[in-house]
Amino acid sequence: MTNISESNEEDARQKLNELQDLFQKRRDADSKGDQAQVSALDREIVSAMHNVGNAYPDQESKDAWHAKASQYESSSAEEKENILMPLAKGLGILIAAPFAVAGGAIFAAGGILYGAGKTIQGVGNLLTGGVFK
Repeated sequence: MTNISESNEEDARQKLNELQDLFQKRRDADSKGDQAQVSALDREIVSAMHNVGNAYPDQESKDAWHAKASQYESSSAEEKENILMPLAKGLGILIAAPFAVAGGAIFAAGGILYGAGKTIQGVGNLLTGGVFK
């Protein structure tokens, strides 16, 4: 029998992977100069961001993803790039990190889970015997 938490994590990871695929398609369309395709993908990205939010079990993460989707939807092309860049970089961490590590503290400015990064940094410091200088 599948644990509900595991099911939620699986669903969220699937939604994050779908979002990551859309980011790549948007980058490809943008590099080809296909603005019609970029606009269509922007609409899909907003929907996918809402889907990611809906997949998270905690309200804080849901709210953060929905806010980010709304911000993205109402942004200019340049602002969209500024929103996408940190999200795209952080998606790998979000996909790999279990909810227990990820915690749900999504920063509105970056969309990256600060808690997961700090936890992973702490584990790294513990394993290496301290902070490298």
